[in-house]
Amino acid sequence: MKRFIKLLLFSACCLSGNAQEHVLDYEGDLYFIPASMTKYGQPFLYSRNQKGFTVYDGDLNVIKTYSDPLAGTTYQKRIVHSTCLVDPETKEILTEWTVVEDQTFEEAIYAEFKGCEIYSDDNSYHSRMIYLSQTLFDDDEDFEFIQSDRTVIPITVKTQDYINEHSENSTEEGDKMTIDPLHTENDWWRDMGANDCSMEWDNERNKMVYKLYKIEEYGGLFYSSLKIKSMDGAVKQTLNGINISYAYNYRGNCYVRGNVPGKLYRIGTKKDKTSQTRRGDVDDNGVVNVADHVKLSSIIMDQNSKY
Repeated sequence: MKRFIKLLLFSACCLSGNAQEHVLDYEGDLYFIPASMTKYGQPFLYSRNQKGFTVYDGDLNVIKTYSDPLAGTTYQKRIVHSTCLVDPETKEILTEWTVVEDQTFEEAIYAEFKGCEIYSDDNSYHSRMIYLSQTLFDDDEDFEFIQSDRTVIPITVKTQDYINEHSENSTEEGDKMTIDPLHTENDWWRDMGANDCSMEWDNERNKMVYKLYKIEEYGGLFYSSLKIKSMDGAVKQTLNGINISYAYNYRGNCYVRGNVPGKLYRIGTKKDKTSQTRRGDVDDNGVVNVADHVKLSSIIMDQNSKY
């Protein structure tokens, strides 16, 4: 009996050792491309980090990588804080704007990718964000992702001026300074270029005065023109005026909401039917059989050899 127990303990240790086998080193976090969003109905595991993507096959071999060419490069951002005093009765400016703080920062550019949650017509729901796909926008074998163009604003240029000048190309990202929608007539100080206002005692004038606060930003990054890109960096499509946070996978087509409520847009060329190859019918004859599995295995092996 004791010998039997020892054998059980030895087997348990062996199984425990196998369960802790080190199989992969990766950077960032891990995600899946669901089978329904791949060319041949085979899911892919991939990692996403601050530089790009790495895609793995079923044996966790690397089959494709992408590194953002801008990742790691730096840009500058300057923030200037100023104040001035205003008479509370006449609204007369009592002092010139005085700089109280002037700081310049240097920051690194990271590979920022747009992810979305997918709502599918089979009522499946993916709890993790989707950053890569093969067939969400078309039916080819390329892995694709969405990313905004990024432009470095010169440190000598006011951030808001640059944004206003290029607003027709802007996205919802970036260092935008928008007017408070709750701005009322009582916020008269905004018309003087201030961001905030307070009351304080002025010993020189022996009365309460308004103190205005102004923040000016220079430089930074400008985000524009969402692009669908393949992992060789080629641009497949430009997306304007849409909200990519949610996507709807309906009968093989991808639809996204517009920035204006109640608007829906199709991304990519229209597909007349859902690709049967994603369901295992590789030869598209309406039947899934052994021949499909053999052909699919051959395709996957050929894919791996290309990558």
